[in-house]
Amino acid sequence: MYRTILAGAADGGTGATGPQGPAGPTGATGPAGADGADGAPGADGAPGADGADGEDGASAYEVAVANGFVGTEAEWLDSLIGPAGPTGATGAKGDQGDPGATGATGATGAAGAAGTNGYAHALISVAVDDYVQTAQVADSVATSWGGSIAAAVNVCRFTQFSVARTIKTSALRLDVTTAASTGSLRMGICADNAGRPGTVIAQGTVAWAAAMLEVTFTEVTLTPGVYYVFAIAQHTSGSSANPQYRATQRGQMASGDTGPVAGGTSWPILQATVSGAMADNPTCSISRSTAAQAPMIWLKVTALP
Repeated sequence: MYRTILAGAADGGTGATGPQGPAGPTGATGPAGADGADGAPGADGAPGADGADGEDGASAYEVAVANGFVGTEAEWLDSLIGPAGPTGATGAKGDQGDPGATGATGATGAAGAAGTNGYAHALISVAVDDYVQTAQVADSVATSWGGSIAAAVNVCRFTQFSVARTIKTSALRLDVTTAASTGSLRMGICADNAGRPGTVIAQGTVAWAAAMLEVTFTEVTLTPGVYYVFAIAQHTSGSSANPQYRATQRGQMASGDTGPVAGGTSWPILQATVSGAMADNPTCSISRSTAAQAPMIWLKVTALP
């Protein structure tokens, strides 16, 4: 709005506002304002579509062929195996494993060879050419003289004994205190047959005399086991008095008794009646007495195999 001031005229009062004039030209651009603060992050966009599969790469064999290998795939695989390497050092010992389960019971083994029989009364502490008192061997107690006992015609008395090692013998002795005037004294050895005299092993005779009489025979071998020695008074009845020989209460107890009786069974002994040579497995009876009956027969040890 323009106001016209006329010189010399007096100022009048303020006139009315005139009409708005036209817009002036655009002013020059002012300086740039400061950057505003960052806005909040926008939401993630939707996933894009999968890309197309790439082409398959070459196999190792194909790469080898491309680099000059000539041959089949099997040959190429064989070519990959190198020479054996050196043996490695021994590794440290491992911990002991847990005990394994008990195995099944094995089959029964074959039976072992039969062992040597053992006997409490042993002919072991003897030397060659020693005489051993069989009654003592049977009872393992030193015998004592029980006096002399008369022997009726053909009466045979047995004494049981045992040996624990192999020996050889060829003679038996018996102390005769009263001789008969006829006949002879027969002595010998039998094997055991279930607790009774069995097979005859040796026997012989000698003429009567009041002396330590000896019967000899071909040397025999006694292996560990039970045996019987016997003495038989073989003389003619009525032609002379019955002979007598030394006897003992020891030894005869080694024979069993089928029926002990009161008052007369202290010293049972096996006996038989034998005329002529002794036969195998003689029929025996048991004589029971409180007197000494066992003939004190000595056995000569001729060898210790």
